[in-house]
Order: sequence, then structure tokens, then C-alpha cells
Amino acid sequence: MVDKEQAEVGEAFGQVVGGCKRLLSSAEQTHQAATEVKAAHQAEYGPVHAAATTSRARQAKPGFYKPL
Repeated sequence: MVDKEQAEVGEAFGQVVGGCKRLLSSAEQTHQAATEVKAAHQAEYGPVHAAATTSRARQAKPGFYKPL
């Protein structure tokens, strides 16, 4: 027979498991979002970077072009 203290401990462990599952879900969602952002960034800026690094022409240093 399970006494009250054992039931409380079991309930506490259940809450911990629930929290861990929510944390894992959040981490997986964050990872997926970061993967999508990385792919979008690579698609948009990858060709620009490739062209700049393979070009023999001198490139402006970062900060040379300032927004108006």
C-alpha cells in the first residue's frame, strides 16, 4: 500500500517529468527555428559571401558603407 508521503513524492516526480518534457519541447522548437533562420540567411547571403571571397577585387571594410 502506498502511504501519503510516497504519493506526494510520486506526484512531485510526475511534475518534474512534465517540466522536463516541456523544456525538451521548447528546446526542439528553438533548434528548429534556428535551423530555419540559418538556412534562410545562407540562401540570402551565401552567394554574396562567395562572390566577395572569390573576387580578386579589393572589398570595402565592414562599416565603410553607412546607412543614411
